[in-house]
Amino acid sequence: MTSSTGARRFQARRRRAMGRALFAAGLLVAGVSVANAIGYAVARPDSAGVVVPIDAFQAALAIVVALLSRGRLRRYPGPTAFVFLLAALAVPLGTLATDRAAIVLITSSISLFPISAALFFQWGTRTHVAWTFCYVIGITIFDLAWSPTDPSNLVATGSLIGAALIGAAVGLGGQRLRDREDQRLHAREEASRSLRVKLLYQQGLLESLNDRLAEVARTDELTGLGNRRRLTEDLGDDRDRLIRYGTGLALIMLDLDHFKAFNDRYGHVEGDEALRIAATSIRSSVRPSDHVYRYGGEEFLVLLPNQGLEAARRTAERIRTRLTERALAHQSNPPWNVLTISAGVAVAEAGEGVDHWVDAADDALYRAKASGRNQTSD
Repeated sequence: MTSSTGARRFQARRRRAMGRALFAAGLLVAGVSVANAIGYAVARPDSAGVVVPIDAFQAALAIVVALLSRGRLRRYPGPTAFVFLLAALAVPLGTLATDRAAIVLITSSISLFPISAALFFQWGTRTHVAWTFCYVIGITIFDLAWSPTDPSNLVATGSLIGAALIGAAVGLGGQRLRDREDQRLHAREEASRSLRVKLLYQQGLLESLNDRLAEVARTDELTGLGNRRRLTEDLGDDRDRLIRYGTGLALIMLDLDHFKAFNDRYGHVEGDEALRIAATSIRSSVRPSDHVYRYGGEEFLVLLPNQGLEAARRTAERIRTRLTERALAHQSNPPWNVLTISAGVAVAEAGEGVDHWVDAADDALYRAKASGRNQTSD
């Protein structure tokens, strides 16, 4: 899952959590409005004709907002909550304009503002408890100081305390609901991130293994040189460069002299070791930019980019001399009686195919063999 997808899911879950919190806040405001209306109808019937309709309107508005927050407005919980809280503050001010003695009702409705807002901010349990305690103590002191004998104030005080307790409970529940959603989403994001890291790691291992397998498939197991498959690929690349840029390319075909007789006399284990020694001598005699291949059996091929015939001859002579100086005993190779190598040199032409290049080097090697071995021919 990409980061943009994770962000969209996070926002969607946040909207759902806020929508549920707004729904709970709407029901809370509606409940407080109904409780105040009942309190005024019982304790102050003379004001009930004004206060009860206003409370009923406020309750109806809160219920409508609560229902819409679960319906069409669920995608916009932030603006809906802002308008709703303004309405929760504006309606009591209208009540105050009609009945100045309804100051307790004003306090009740204003108290809903932070209680409802707590649903959308990071209030912890201690904050909720502290708010509820301070509010209950404050409103009780206020009502007792305002009119300790007025029964309407006593009823209103009771409803306010109840509203504060309910509001704190709903706020705390909404907060925990949102936190739980956030934690769940965070856990999913972490699991998804961990899975992505593992997949990337496994992908890297797989790519590394594929590269290793590709390398093994193009490498001669005995000598560590390139094999015929790599030679075919590199010759195709060299031909493209030769045609495009006109750069030179020389080839050296090499063959160990009387190597079958060497195996017959010393055994195949010594023969394999002799091939490894020959491969090391060849590789140490060429440039880093040159490419050495085991062409087959005891034959080797060297590609020399940007080299002409004379440079290739010097390289072939260096290879031949270095192997002879190793003085690896070969009694079936007179008159030297050491392991020697013959070389054929050719230069690639752009108008010819790669098979022709190899054949030209092989023909030169045949001439070196026919001329007595342990020499270079072109």
